[in-house]
Amino acid sequence: METMTIDELNRLTAHPEELSRHTLSPLAELVETYPYAQSIVMLYLLNLSILGDLRYEAELQRWAPHLPSREKLYLLARLHMPLEDLTPVLAHDPSDSFALVDQYLRKVAEREGPLSNDLEYDSAEALPTKERTPDYFSAAEYESAPSDMTLSGLIPTDSAESEPAPAPAPQPIVTSSDESEPSDMLFTETLASIYIKQGHYERAKQIIEGLSLKFPEKISYFAVQLDFLEKLIDNASHS
Repeated sequence: METMTIDELNRLTAHPEELSRHTLSPLAELVETYPYAQSIVMLYLLNLSILGDLRYEAELQRWAPHLPSREKLYLLARLHMPLEDLTPVLAHDPSDSFALVDQYLRKVAEREGPLSNDLEYDSAEALPTKERTPDYFSAAEYESAPSDMTLSGLIPTDSAESEPAPAPAPQPIVTSSDESEPSDMLFTETLASIYIKQGHYERAKQIIEGLSLKFPEKISYFAVQLDFLEKLIDNASHS
């Protein structure tokens, strides 16, 4: 694939598991042409992560300010394995495609401990974060500034008003837990879609049922998916 079309880009956005060595160069070209297209930046970085490309860390630092959600990239990158990790499985038994998912889960368990079976996922607070980059002044420079710096030399004021008004206390930044919910749902729905493609409908059904309990406001959305899975399970049992 030399030049990526709109249809191909839309397909990769809907199915990031199709990212490969063949999609990396077109995405690298697109991200240079459209650096503020957040979905393209996300796909490009995810493609580097899936391939285990040496440029991933440097490119992540370069393009991080353009990401709509670093948490979403983190969850997606955890879901996919580098291609070189998948090759031995395919060579051993190409027909057992579900082994790819099992091998990924084993690798995650080795690194981070066993995964929970109750569909509980890490919150945004557990994700790795970077400290805020200091603005024009560091805290030390700010504290060492003369306390009598006012605009009295520029604007004539009464002596009673020469003292600067106290600055309002900074308000704490409250991060809503709702921000982590779409990423949780994205992570589990992507895993469910992999199960469906592998023909493991019961496991996909368990995931969707768990999501419907976790996100009751979307119950009608999940009901459609569960109805679809029921039909797949029924057809598979009669085939």
